[in-house]
Amino acid sequence: MIAIRQRLAQAVKMAGLPMAAAVSLTQGVTALAEEPVVLEEVTVTARFRDENLQDVPASIRAFSGDDLDRLGVSSLGDLTRFTPSLNVQERGPNRNELNIRGITNFLTTQDLLPSARPVGVYLDEAPINTLGGAQVEVRNFDLQRVEVLRGPQGTLYGEGSSAGALRYFTHDPELGVLGGKFEVEGIYVPDGDEDFGVRAAVNIPLLGDTAALRLSGGRYVMPGYIDSGDGKEDSNDYEALNIRGVFLARPTERLNIRLMANYDDSEQGSLGLVTGDIEDLEANLPTGNDQIDDESLIASAKIDYELDGLTLSSITGYFDRERRRDTYDQVFSLVNSFVTLPFFGYPDQSFAQDGLDYEQWSQELRLVSQFEGPLQFTAGVFYRDFTYENIVPDVSSATFPLVGLPGDSYSEIFTALGIPVQEPSLTNDGEQISAYLELDYALSERWSLTAGVRYHTEEIEVFAPANPVILSLAPLVLPEVREKVEIDAVLPKLAVQYAPTDDLMFFAQYASGARNGNLNSTATLAVMELFVPGSSEGLESYDDDKTGAWEIGLKSTFWDGRATFNATAFYTDYEDLQVIVATPPLGFGVLVNASEASSTGFEAEFTAQVSERLNVFVGGNYADAQLEEDLLFNQLTGEVLPSGTDLPNSPDYSVSAGAEYVAPAFGNTSWYINGTWSYTGEYTASLSTDASTLGDFSVLNAGLGLRGDTWSADLLVTNLADESQVVARNDFNDTLENQGIALPPGVTFDEIFVLPPRTIRLAFRYTF
Repeated sequence: MIAIRQRLAQAVKMAGLPMAAAVSLTQGVTALAEEPVVLEEVTVTARFRDENLQDVPASIRAFSGDDLDRLGVSSLGDLTRFTPSLNVQERGPNRNELNIRGITNFLTTQDLLPSARPVGVYLDEAPINTLGGAQVEVRNFDLQRVEVLRGPQGTLYGEGSSAGALRYFTHDPELGVLGGKFEVEGIYVPDGDEDFGVRAAVNIPLLGDTAALRLSGGRYVMPGYIDSGDGKEDSNDYEALNIRGVFLARPTERLNIRLMANYDDSEQGSLGLVTGDIEDLEANLPTGNDQIDDESLIASAKIDYELDGLTLSSITGYFDRERRRDTYDQVFSLVNSFVTLPFFGYPDQSFAQDGLDYEQWSQELRLVSQFEGPLQFTAGVFYRDFTYENIVPDVSSATFPLVGLPGDSYSEIFTALGIPVQEPSLTNDGEQISAYLELDYALSERWSLTAGVRYHTEEIEVFAPANPVILSLAPLVLPEVREKVEIDAVLPKLAVQYAPTDDLMFFAQYASGARNGNLNSTATLAVMELFVPGSSEGLESYDDDKTGAWEIGLKSTFWDGRATFNATAFYTDYEDLQVIVATPPLGFGVLVNASEASSTGFEAEFTAQVSERLNVFVGGNYADAQLEEDLLFNQLTGEVLPSGTDLPNSPDYSVSAGAEYVAPAFGNTSWYINGTWSYTGEYTASLSTDASTLGDFSVLNAGLGLRGDTWSADLLVTNLADESQVVARNDFNDTLENQGIALPPGVTFDEIFVLPPRTIRLAFRYTF
């Protein structure tokens, strides 16, 4: 450093500059050279105001758009492997269900019933959850950030966030700037197929510096890697086309207008089921004309008006989704095999054409303070109106004509029998109104208190028309059902925060959440009545359940700003738990409010900028999610699940770690190498004494590439070790076995989903 100062002083003297200029310039260079290497500050809006992540007394994991690129996050499954306590029932694109800290959704067969979700999902502050277990994918290209809020978020986010919230934010347009970026990638699965994706974004200034438009879109792919039983190779290939537009206007210093629209259209070749040895990536199931089409439109309008010390916001959201399936169907094949296996000696193969339509409007008015004094508040009202329609399945099977039915599909058979088929088979019309208030008060320079409450009320009209079906190869007309499901909940929150220093903060809080009840399957209830009249009484619908969580945590910054360590311990009480229990005569499942449960554990995360070239992170969690009371699980066999039985889809613990090293290459170019490793502990696939045990696997990813000022070239390998593992499973074989029906060797009705195999991506990105 002394040598640098001396040479600089000589250069200034030779240039004839005055001594004051020499001193000033020397001091500036010295300060720049001595500037410490620190972690970049992470800004989040979990409390609807911009705050440093380290200043928010809550358990939050945040990712920037660059973080997602570096980590190779391209799916919900990828995201969970870098977020302690966030788990997913990983069943392929647009068919995933999230849970946090063991608070999970007990999915019904084939996701056709509108069971409520425990994790709220938002795009630009507009809710985008779909009822059931098939949540839409949000494309990571040109996202500004992702926030994962762990623990109940009922006070600020309402019903459906009883376990937490996942928030996606699209990139803001830049005022007065013309620019953009594009990327192209080739994807290769060594034991499967190959394909390519291409994306682009452009930022267009409008009306000088007062408005701008940002357009992005592209093609997203995942090559197939599962071979089907009828000879089709790589049957689960996936392609999506996405277009997104964001308009931003600031006509005055006080007024901010932001409009967003996101259109997505995807096709998947099959459900991606695997049977037999998972390393073979084969299924003995036929695919026929398998295809799943999923089309969605998400739009939002946010208008902010700045008052003196206040921000008044209006957030309008619209979500429309149409999902259609033409696939081999496990459930209908299973039901018909009750006849074909005992009497004909072979399992039935049924195909279903069905789907769902979902449309939702939401409106929120919010007032957030930015006062100079010790008191801050957030207040608002929220309204949502939605319609969910379950499209009646048209099922086909080669077995139908063999038993004397006049056709090989529902539509042909019922037309020949003169029985009308009504659509849709199940409809939900819901209307929600809620109001909330949260107060933050600084008791002193080091202590602060937060108190909040939300009143939530929702009414759902459920209608299922009298519809004909064929169950066990017998035509049957399901009865008409009309039900009203209501929820009235008060969701409180109380928290205290203590910051002994500017770099250390402790917090403790109680937070609560709730989710709606709904209707059970009319088909299941009809079968019960067919075999045992009166057995379905009282099981037509189920009520809401609630969560309450106590948390203590700390957030710390140390090593001169180079490192952070955050940790949270929690205990969650789960009241009126919605669970699936087996019912006579065939052991089919229905949802009931049956038991109390709890989840106890902790999550911790460490991040460090070790040097200018090396950064590292380590994170992990432990969760013990279990029943707190004995539960009569199977009314057919009398099976009781004892207190202490694990809740499904919640690993005992998980760990993730990673590092990236960056060094100069040539000119303004640097090279980098990174690696990430994640471990998922054991968990059960369902709530049962003989549930399949999954988990206990590792995923290793690696990246290598060059980065310039405006471009990068990247080689990324996910699942480098090519680990084979079942990650999600729906067990249906037990239904047959409970009736003493043996399956032939190699035949299964279980839905088995596996970890994607080793995948190689080569990407080129350019910014202009």
